[in-house]
Amino acid sequence: MKNLKALMMLLIGVFALTVTSCNTDDGDHYYTQEEQDAIQAKMVGAYSGTLYMYMPNTSTKKYEVYHSLPTTWTASKGNPALGKDSLITISNFPINKLDSAIVISDKDNSDEAKTLRALRTAISKLPAENLECKFFVPSDNSYYTFNNGYRFILNPLIVKKQLTYEEKQHDVYFVFSMNSYVGEWTQGVMNSMKFQMVFASFSIDKAPQSYYPSFSQKYLRPLIITCGLDKQ
Repeated sequence: MKNLKALMMLLIGVFALTVTSCNTDDGDHYYTQEEQDAIQAKMVGAYSGTLYMYMPNTSTKKYEVYHSLPTTWTASKGNPALGKDSLITISNFPINKLDSAIVISDKDNSDEAKTLRALRTAISKLPAENLECKFFVPSDNSYYTFNNGYRFILNPLIVKKQLTYEEKQHDVYFVFSMNSYVGEWTQGVMNSMKFQMVFASFSIDKAPQSYYPSFSQKYLRPLIITCGLDKQ
C-alpha cells in the first residue's frame, strides 16, 4: 500500500496535465449538455502522434519509457438522447504491454507469484485493440477553457478480457484511473490533441470496485500512457 501510494504521488508530479493542477472557483460555470455537445463537436476529428508508455523506476524516482509507437486516434461526438457517449478511440492500443504493470522479484517463488507470472504471460500474448475513452470539458474555468482550445477530462473505459492461464479461464479487468488526468485540444490551421492516462490495476474474476488490484499490491506498479505529448 505505501509503495503504491508513493508511486502514484510520483506519477502526479511527472506530467503537467493533471486535474490537481487546477484551482476551481465558486464562480465557474459548469457546461450544460447543450454547451458540452457544441464543444465536443469542435473536437471531432482524426489525430496522430506518438504513444509513449512509462513505468516507474523506484531507484531513480523517475518514470521511464519502456515502449513507444506511432499511432492515431479519433474523437467522435455522442448522442446523449440515445445513451451514446462522446469518445476518443485510440487505434491498435498495445494492451499486451500492460503486462509491465505486474512486477515480481526473480527470487519470489510463492504461489501468488507463480500465478501472477502466468497472468503476465497471458497478457503479453494479447493482440492490439482499439481503446475507447469518454471525455468532457468540465467548466469555463480558465484552466479548462482558454482562447484557442480546451482541456478535457479523459476516462478510459474498463477493458474485460477472458484469459486462460494455469489451465483455467479467468475474467481479467484492466482498470484505468478516472477523473484525474486530462488532455488538451488546441484549435489552429491544423487542430491538435494530446492527452495522458494512467493504468491503475487489474481485477481478476470480479468487477473492479476500486483502483486496488485483486492481488497483493506489492506486485503492481501504475503505468503512464501518453498520446501526442513529447517524450519526458
